[in-house]
Formats: sequence, structure tokens, C-alpha cells
Amino acid sequence: MYTCPPNLFVKAGLAKYKPVTAEILASDPNTVLYFKDTTAEGALIYNEETPTMRKKRQQVVQLLADNIKLLRRVEATMVEYVQEYRAEYPPIYFAVLADARGSDSSYLTAKTLVPMIDGKNKEIRIYLGLDKEFPDYKNNPKVHRLAEEKMKATLRNKLENGEFEPKGE
Repeated sequence: MYTCPPNLFVKAGLAKYKPVTAEILASDPNTVLYFKDTTAEGALIYNEETPTMRKKRQQVVQLLADNIKLLRRVEATMVEYVQEYRAEYPPIYFAVLADARGSDSSYLTAKTLVPMIDGKNKEIRIYLGLDKEFPDYKNNPKVHRLAEEKMKATLRNKLENGEFEPKGE
């Protein structure tokens, strides 16, 4: 899903501007865009897009529309590459979680985020043990190696089972 830069606006009445959305751009390709800026004195101004700029923007949009299938293939391949990279070299974040069943136990877990085709990240969390077993987990290389080995195995298994592939395709 295309998101517009935060500094693009369209005129919404006398001296009023509203942020550009993808729907606005799709509804009328001739929409005049305004770029939010500030002067050297700090005053807020809106610079109007020139006709040449608008023509170039329309060319870019048309080029993207003509090659959307190829662009989606490139995006999917890039995401698959990052998934493979994360499976081999997972960035690991530790957390101590309290037992959800109400007991006094708390557990040390490790998590990582894996990018998905839809642009979101899937959180993968693994259990390492009771937090009492790892009193100095932040500075202990053995705990880091254990978490990395378990996470690699988990991610590799999920990749081989196709759990990161988009649903419905």
C-alpha cells in the first residue's frame, strides 16, 4: 500500500490545506500538490507543484502502474531475502514475562521480528526457561548463544513449513 509523504498537501478551501492520501492521487492525476516548507524566518508556507513537476509525477505513476507485477515480484524477492537473512542471523530481544496462569513464576523469552510481504512484521517469540535459571542474561554470552541457536532452529523450521508466505496466494 502506497503511503504519501507527510509534507504533501492539497488545497481544501481558502488558505486551508489537507494531507494528500493515495485516494486523492488516484481520483485525479491532475491534482495540484503543495509542499509544506518554512521560510528562513520560520514562517510556514506551501509551495505549489509546477506543471513540469506534475507531468514528471504523472510519468512516474504511469511507469509504476505499467510495471506493477514486476515491482511486486521484486518486493516479494527482497522480503524473502531478508527472511532468509533473519533466519541465519536473527536479531534477538530478551524479555522476562510473568506466568499468565497466575503463578509466581516468570520466564525468560527471546523474540525477533520477521518482515512479511504485506509490509508488517511477524513477531516470533521462543521460551528459554525460568528467569531464575538466567540471573545475568543480559551480559551472559552463553544465554545469547542458546537464544540464537533456538531462534535459528525455530525460524528455519517456520521457513521450511511456509509459515511466512502470504495467505490466500
